[in-house]
Amino acid sequence: MRRFLQFCKKLFFPCAPVLVLLALAAAGLLCYVFTAAAVPPALEYGAYAFSAYALVAVCLRLPAVWRGAKSLRQSNKYLTRYFSDAGFRTTRSLTASLAINTGYAGMQLWLGLRQNSAWSYSLAGYYALLAILRFSLWRETRKSPLGSNKPREYRIYRRCGALLLVMTLALFTMVFYIVYRGKGAFYPPIAAIAMAAYTFFTFTMAIVQTARSRRAGSPVFSAAKAVNLAAALVSMLSLETAMLAAFSTPEDAYLRPIMTASSGAAVCITVLVMACLMIRRATKALRRLEAGATVL
Repeated sequence: MRRFLQFCKKLFFPCAPVLVLLALAAAGLLCYVFTAAAVPPALEYGAYAFSAYALVAVCLRLPAVWRGAKSLRQSNKYLTRYFSDAGFRTTRSLTASLAINTGYAGMQLWLGLRQNSAWSYSLAGYYALLAILRFSLWRETRKSPLGSNKPREYRIYRRCGALLLVMTLALFTMVFYIVYRGKGAFYPPIAAIAMAAYTFFTFTMAIVQTARSRRAGSPVFSAAKAVNLAAALVSMLSLETAMLAAFSTPEDAYLRPIMTASSGAAVCITVLVMACLMIRRATKALRRLEAGATVL
């Protein structure tokens, strides 16, 4: 019995290098199964079983990884400042998101040119405007510490809400067009799967960061998180159109416009409400500041 338990421990709790190799091997097998034209059933089921084992092994090691990350965070000055200084963290996050946002807009523009897709052109324009929004927020974080100039930050916060409002109206027009035409941009299956992983990750992180934004006491910080959430929602919508275009069959053609219209309406309404609340909150805060009251 003891040998069996030791075997199970070695099997499900391998050392870090072996765990990395398992994850890479599982990812490679799944990519092959999803992209190859004809895969033997034995290899296909074996890849699924192996990837399930690798996933279990990775999940079991997550507590140890978390403890190691906390220890590294406490011992590294840069990480300690990143997690304790909201202004420093916001500046670095905006720098990374601005770079990724600009690259994603360029990718959508390239897809639009390659496929002559109005949807990709529209997404390229939408993400370009989001990049401009992020750049304005990033520039503000470089000028002064967050929370030091509340009137200016609330004006920037209201401006972001107004731009999100206009951009969402344009997004609604784009959704109407894509539903009317009945087709979206096509991505290869492996690219659609990669987009799914990235989109769900960014969506989860946007929700977590938005929930924490009230603690920072800075309208610029809150605006950055609102922009992140809006970008994640639009990414979910673009992912859905890509998945439908890549994996739907002719028999499912009638479901595509219904699903796109429903998801598009939900995204547009959510961002519209968020933009209106941003404008309302900033306007009320500016009036209170002009009257000499304190605003948190």
